[in-house]
Amino acid sequence: MAPCANGYKHDFIAIKTGDVNGTIGKAPKGDGTEDRSAATAFALQVQNKTFRTGDVLRVPVEATAGELSALQFTLAFNTGVLHLDNLEAGLVSTAQTAVFEESGKITAAWYANSKKTAATSKTVFTLVFRALADGSLAEALD
Repeated sequence: MAPCANGYKHDFIAIKTGDVNGTIGKAPKGDGTEDRSAATAFALQVQNKTFRTGDVLRVPVEATAGELSALQFTLAFNTGVLHLDNLEAGLVSTAQTAVFEESGKITAAWYANSKKTAATSKTVFTLVFRALADGSLAEALD
């Protein structure tokens, strides 16, 4: 590994932290931070479908109405029931996602310089699955 301009080597591990359970109070005024919590609940929605072994499913993941300036989430799927064949861009590009096929996880992190209305970009992305067993999306996605 090449040393930095100051002669140090890049040898560190970063840990992302945050207020995962919502217990941190508001920051004092004047510190330059902003409240990033939405006034109303925001949800991602998938229309439930039943499927049979071998079916190919196009599953649009849609945002509920509202304005967004950032979005980060993980969606899980049952790898014994579904195989992810493709992820098609929508509001979130494929470059802003990561797929962990063995564990059945899809993560996404997106932000914009200005708020976007979810109604104008309703589909976050579309998942294309191949069914490995009979089932329903309600049971296979989390």
